[in-house]
Amino acid sequence: MRLDPAHNSGFSLIETVIGLALLAAILLATAGLVATVPRELQRVAARREATRALEATLESLRAGLLPPTSGIVEPTLFRWTQPRRPAAEGLRLWLSTEPTTPAGLYRVTLRARYTVHHQPQERSIETLTWRP
Repeated sequence: MRLDPAHNSGFSLIETVIGLALLAAILLATAGLVATVPRELQRVAARREATRALEATLESLRAGLLPPTSGIVEPTLFRWTQPRRPAAEGLRLWLSTEPTTPAGLYRVTLRARYTVHHQPQERSIETLTWRP
């Protein structure tokens, strides 16, 4: 007995259910990835903000606008004029300087501590700078 080809075209119910299950699994996997993107973007923005504050502080020290003394540096001096919520919550900068030889050469360590999503983060820069 031959089956009519017009009745055999298309998908069976089992094939359709398996296809939908695979599609649902793929969508759930990608939804988890998409949900983490805003958190990662904020983490990267906070790291960039801390790095910019460190670099601005270091350039101010090199230009002679800051004395070469250890202590806390106020990061609000280096905030940008964009009215927005800072990505790096509680950004604090620590400056540590040590005079080295020859006279006028300083070993400078700058540390930035901040939080992102209630997790403490830290960035630092170490360099030598000349102050005659």
